[in-house]
Amino acid sequence: MKRLLALLGFTLLLTTTVFAETATIIDFADLTADQDGLNTATIIDYSSVAGTTYADDEKAQMKESLFVESWDVVLNKSAQSVTNDRLSFTQSVIVKETAKRFAGEQVMGVRVHFPESFESNALVKPPFDIPAYMPSDEELEQGIRSGNKFNNYGVLKNVGAIKSISVNVYGRNFPHKLILVFSDSDGNEKYVPVGDLNFNGWRTLTWNNPNYITEVKYRELNTAPIYPVTSNSLIFKGLLVKKSANHKGGDFVSYFKNIDVTFDKAIRDDIESDIDDEAVWGILANREEARRNNELRTLGNSQILEYLEQKKMDQLGSAVDKREQIPLTEATATPDEQTPAE
Repeated sequence: MKRLLALLGFTLLLTTTVFAETATIIDFADLTADQDGLNTATIIDYSSVAGTTYADDEKAQMKESLFVESWDVVLNKSAQSVTNDRLSFTQSVIVKETAKRFAGEQVMGVRVHFPESFESNALVKPPFDIPAYMPSDEELEQGIRSGNKFNNYGVLKNVGAIKSISVNVYGRNFPHKLILVFSDSDGNEKYVPVGDLNFNGWRTLTWNNPNYITEVKYRELNTAPIYPVTSNSLIFKGLLVKKSANHKGGDFVSYFKNIDVTFDKAIRDDIESDIDDEAVWGILANREEARRNNELRTLGNSQILEYLEQKKMDQLGSAVDKREQIPLTEATATPDEQTPAE
């Protein structure tokens, strides 16, 4: 009888407790450069939205990826200066083979040059807004127009209530705060504080959702329609490092390995249905196709503007180089001092 009661108690526990699952939303070890300075798995080609005004050789350059050295470090406006911007960037770093954690793996190294005397922050962000609906090459070959190219490369789909979010970071005893930035499918940004970086070595910093309800019996019964419901996506936007005005500025250095999310699925996919709604109506596919097209347009236009800006800077740099090559006497002489033409 006692054994039966124990089994019944265990069964009751299983049926009243939610077992959330954990997934990696991004792992910087996966973002190596394996093709001409690009990460093959995350390459985007935005030349398709560039129009006909660009030559083929220009379109061939319209590619970007999530290789860690392509990420940007953006200081808040009051902290920006030529020196601070130049000395703030990301770096691909390989952990020593003798390390106890992540030996031989790539991590993202971050250097930020903060101003000395006032509060400031730096956002370490991907080179483009990570798209949630872009298909992979394999999906395109199968005729899938809206897919999962960036799943686990900055995107998690079907995310319901979030239980916790963790990041593995290597600290160097800086008293700065670390905040993880995400957005959902509707573009709403979420700022998740995980703690300070005042420690040395590897540490897993975790944010636990204080509003997460573990036991089912305390949750409100969800009677929302089952189909067609678009599952929510969680999209990684960047790492925000905040320096207090009370702390010294100058160089800050840290290293980041990966970010994990523990969550409930928004839509249960483990229950067999007698009818395949999506095969009949195709509503979700049409919605995702519309979102994918909008993502590509927005992403392409943004990247093209960056491409043009970089091209302008390259041309300016080339002009400066040519100017510097002119002999000083020719470059500084007044019209009266110049040698008359023969």
